[in-house]
Amino acid sequence: MFGIDDIINTGLKIIDKVLPDQKSKDEAKIKLLELQQNGAIKLEEFKLEKDKLDTQLAVGQTEVNKIEASSQDKYASRWRPTIGWVCALSFAYDFILRPLLNGSLSKYGLNFPQLDSATLSSLTFGLLGLGAMRSFDKYKK
Repeated sequence: MFGIDDIINTGLKIIDKVLPDQKSKDEAKIKLLELQQNGAIKLEEFKLEKDKLDTQLAVGQTEVNKIEASSQDKYASRWRPTIGWVCALSFAYDFILRPLLNGSLSKYGLNFPQLDSATLSSLTFGLLGLGAMRSFDKYKK
């Protein structure tokens, strides 16, 4: 993969080969380096703005989580634990129950299907990752 420095170095080499006189080469190199500097500054500004937006999004999501957790509506306050239990039961089926059933009932021609582990894992790791991130935030205060 090429970075911006690789592109600039290639551009400088091309300028050396294409332009005839030293003055034109120097002017083109200066212009190219100015473009690089302006682009780097804009990229850094974009990263800072993105970080601010990510922080605002996380704060907003935290507020939504607080409201959901304190809700009197049982569905609104329990949907995350419900997903956690669904994931736990799905893993129990896929890694414990299904192999036992397939092993003991295969002589009867029964074969229990395997769940989509990639989807299940991404959902579970997402839930666990958010929980771990929150624990890390609590630890760091």
